[in-house]
Amino acid sequence: MKGNYFESAVYHLYHGHETYRDPARFKLFNKLKSYTKKDWLKQIDSYEWGKPVVCSDIDHHDSYYDEDILKRLKESKTPVITMCLVSYRRYDILIKILNRYVEFDIPINMLLWLNSYEDYTDDEIECIKSTCSDLYHCDIHFCQKNVGTGHSRNILLSRAYREYDTPYIMTSDDDIYYDTEEDLLIGASILEQEDYNEYGAVGIWCNPIYNSLYIVEDELRNYKSRKGFYGVDSLGAATMTLKREVLSKCNVDPEYIIGWVDADFSFEIRKQNYKIGLLCDDRWKPTNMSDQSDDIYREARSNKDIKKQSIKRFVKKWGLTPIWRFQKNISEYNGY
Repeated sequence: MKGNYFESAVYHLYHGHETYRDPARFKLFNKLKSYTKKDWLKQIDSYEWGKPVVCSDIDHHDSYYDEDILKRLKESKTPVITMCLVSYRRYDILIKILNRYVEFDIPINMLLWLNSYEDYTDDEIECIKSTCSDLYHCDIHFCQKNVGTGHSRNILLSRAYREYDTPYIMTSDDDIYYDTEEDLLIGASILEQEDYNEYGAVGIWCNPIYNSLYIVEDELRNYKSRKGFYGVDSLGAATMTLKREVLSKCNVDPEYIIGWVDADFSFEIRKQNYKIGLLCDDRWKPTNMSDQSDDIYREARSNKDIKKQSIKRFVKKWGLTPIWRFQKNISEYNGY
């Protein structure tokens, strides 16, 4: 089972969800939904993924902002975006971020995944539920253990595509703080423009640690972000705005736990011949609050064995060696 059908089906049917994207595929669903996890892993391991399309002709745009489009998106009476947010053991930050979404004067659909929810107190869970109830629509998935980001984001994106009709779908973590409604919608406003029709996803510069990733020969290298809007080979963080149609062809690999899941997903998008853009503009600057976490969270994030598994999977699929260059003053986009 090779080719475009497998690329699309393997993730969306992986968990038994009826997420078929094309009516022509329906006749195979009964066969595919009987696959066990072992069956799927065997299929995944036997598939030749190949290197993604290299973004050799990097676009750079100093002018990308359309005030009328952004205003129209803000004034919509129904949600323009469905937010897929994964959280783990960071209650205080999560509540702050959820409250900010509630304060926005725009309707938002939210799919929230709580890893290790049993680590929260009953009062904390009730507060999360109560806060989410003030959004336009929110559904919370409670997961007893920490399964990382690949599995959880895979499920959330599948549900967002299947259950909501918003033209744009976003991914985020519980440490990305949007101060304004414009921060949240600027990516969608770019994708809405005809000039950027070839783009399938847009990342927004998350001060201070969002880099630009490019393929150079057999290496994936990170560079300091530049001012403006421009094409990249991969986005290096969990925050991106997607055209809904992108999820008809690809999804997140559920086998990643810590690290490289976002670069992998970017490559899946690039393989479908969509461009990916990164926006760096001080007018819209979400804040990465990643330092605010407890010791158990830090221990899980620094687990070298799990990280090695993710790197091994990434290299096997794409034939690329991840190269991270130390960047001084990384919060400044001064060019390469």
